[in-house]
Amino acid sequence: SDDAATLGRLNVATTPPRAKVYLGDVYWGLSPLNLDLAPDIYLLRVSLEGYKTASEKVSVRRAAATELEITLEK
Repeated sequence: SDDAATLGRLNVATTPPRAKVYLGDVYWGLSPLNLDLAPDIYLLRVSLEGYKTASEKVSVRRAAATELEITLEK
């Protein structure tokens, strides 16, 4: 079952906020964002007009929270 114990949480924050957050090619929403995901390694991309797109691989672990803070560069 997909209860909380089988999922992990990914908390994504960006400076500046309200950047678009993608996992792979899928758009998930604007930062800051809290996602409950199956444990895996994800390629996260954040983009904001006027800034360079940033990407980072992030590991989501079962029943644990992963905090990711990204500062976007002009």
